[in-house]
Amino acid sequence: MINLIEKINKLNLIDKFALDNKKIILIVIISFVILYIDFNFLLKNQIAAANKPKADLVEISNEFKVLDAGLKNMQAVKSAQKIPRKAKDNKIIFESGLPSLLHDISKLANANNVRILQIKPTRDVQKDSGVKFTPVSISMDLICGYHNFGKFMNSLENNQAFMSAESFKIEAIPKDTLRQKVSLTLKTYVKK
Repeated sequence: MINLIEKINKLNLIDKFALDNKKIILIVIISFVILYIDFNFLLKNQIAAANKPKADLVEISNEFKVLDAGLKNMQAVKSAQKIPRKAKDNKIIFESGLPSLLHDISKLANANNVRILQIKPTRDVQKDSGVKFTPVSISMDLICGYHNFGKFMNSLENNQAFMSAESFKIEAIPKDTLRQKVSLTLKTYVKK
């Protein structure tokens, strides 16, 4: 090893290659330019490519947080739906309240853009066997749009008085494609 160091000392590289100070400065400048180009163009792209998975990981982590929050909201809504709502108590009206019920039906029809052409209540004949309630059928002829009829039916179901749709028939009106003629029969009960 000592021999190797002595041989390196004996070699004079500057004399062998005949390098002067200008050539040495030029080599140093070219080396710095190569290092600068390598750092700015190659190394920066490699660093950016190495940091991209970190940014993707942060983005995925944020998406999971949003997903977890949405899942908790869905579970809260689902658990709130499981709580049974108190059913609306429908009342059986007295026989004297039948005109008031017909007036309420008329107001609901106007509120839902349903035109009533005819409304006719008829008491069903029943043998008197001590029954407290008498069934009453209410026949109506209506003109309305399909969606308005659905809203009207919903309003009738949510009314205070007990009513149920016994039957209905929808017919097209040839001159008016947006409205239909509806024959509706409701059934309710009145107290004697």
